[in-house]
Amino acid sequence: MLQIPTFGSDPLTLGICLDKSRAKEILAHNRIPTAPFVVVHSMDALQEARVRFPSIVKPLHEGSSKGYTILAWSDRRTTRARGAYGLQVYREPALIESSSPGGSSPSR
Repeated sequence: MLQIPTFGSDPLTLGICLDKSRAKEILAHNRIPTAPFVVVHSMDALQEARVRFPSIVKPLHEGSSKGYTILAWSDRRTTRARGAYGLQVYREPALIESSSPGGSSPSR
């Protein structure tokens, strides 16, 4: 944008990737496999979320692996506890994503 030579991703790409759900939607739209996910914006939404297990919970808008310490695997109770932690600490929506090994499908 400023006509300064750089290497790596352009600002638009970096901006899109800081919204994990938007990046996953773009991948799915282009038929690139991505794990099923749900975005929760509140504690109520977290309680109602339908999630496949094992799952990973991460802040929606953080980059560079920030917040990946809130990983949750294998059960609803742990996933909800980690999601609640993420909502409270990062004060932003949480992305809960299936982490089933062996591939995934472009779904939401």
